[in-house]
Amino acid sequence: IAARAHTEDAPFHEALRAERETLHALLRQDAPDLDAVLKQADAVGAAETALHKRRLETLLAVRAVLTPEQRQGLVKIFEEKRKRMFGGGGPPPPPE
Repeated sequence: IAARAHTEDAPFHEALRAERETLHALLRQDAPDLDAVLKQADAVGAAETALHKRRLETLLAVRAVLTPEQRQGLVKIFEEKRKRMFGGGGPPPPPE
């Protein structure tokens, strides 16, 4: 399921990359047109939403074939990954 989703999600990733690049190009202009920037921001948002929905579809497809015990294991994997990515709760305290 995951391998198929990776292949099928590629166009969604590419669409998002292209929409972001278009937005960045607009913002690099000396005097970007506000309406054009906002319209492109909507396009970026739509591409992000489409990709997010694809990820949710994949998650639900995986969950549908797992036992309750396997789902618990998957939850733990995601929690550990989230901790590694985002740390334990913020930046370190300032030096004394």
